[in-house]
Amino acid sequence: RDQPRSRGLGDVYKRQAQTNLLTESFETDGEGTRYVSNPFQVSCDFFLRDDNTFSCLTNNPTGLDGSYYWTGEDTDTGVDPTGILTLNPLVVTGFTLDIDVLLGLGRPNDFRFEPDDELLFQYNMDGGGWVTFAAFYGSNDGLPASTGNLVQDTDLNGAYNAGAPEINSSAMQNFNFTIPATGNSVQVRFIMGQDGGTEETIIDNIRINGTPALPIELTEFSVKKMEEDKVKINWQTASEEN
Repeated sequence: RDQPRSRGLGDVYKRQAQTNLLTESFETDGEGTRYVSNPFQVSCDFFLRDDNTFSCLTNNPTGLDGSYYWTGEDTDTGVDPTGILTLNPLVVTGFTLDIDVLLGLGRPNDFRFEPDDELLFQYNMDGGGWVTFAAFYGSNDGLPASTGNLVQDTDLNGAYNAGAPEINSSAMQNFNFTIPATGNSVQVRFIMGQDGGTEETIIDNIRINGTPALPIELTEFSVKKMEEDKVKINWQTASEEN
């Protein structure tokens, strides 16, 4: 095809509208029905669902979606070495995926998290095994600029990246991550791996979003300016569906 199609592209954008496929805000107890986890509490070491009534958090979070959230501290105290919460399988056929999630700390900017403390987000597409798509590690490594928050590992090499986004407040912050795979059924889980007291991590309002995959295979796409207020768009497809 070799013709201007501004109206057609508008139709394409409409088809590309994002859809919320799942939201988990922990407002009701979903253990065994919407997710599975390994909750525990040993004194002020814990991995559990809370609504600001639990007294062990140094600072209660603000900016929540509703009243409840999931939180953990010193999660290697439990039966398992880390705190893990896994969402139930979700049908995602025909979608590309991304995730929004609110993240916070109970004791930010206070040199709490070391490089061996981690917060991981993983997906399992069509039973292919768990793959990490987002990771944070503690920045309290002795360097002068460190505040000991959880800083994102943007290249997923097992260590935080200096200057990368960080979880640095008890006011919940929204983070967005892409799941770099497509398929029919996905599971998502998060892992809190903290090994010390007052290393307090908070998660709320997990939203899995889907964008319909464009049902064409493009082999060429170009835009050329023709006049001051006009452009010419050229494209060629290898296959089209509907």
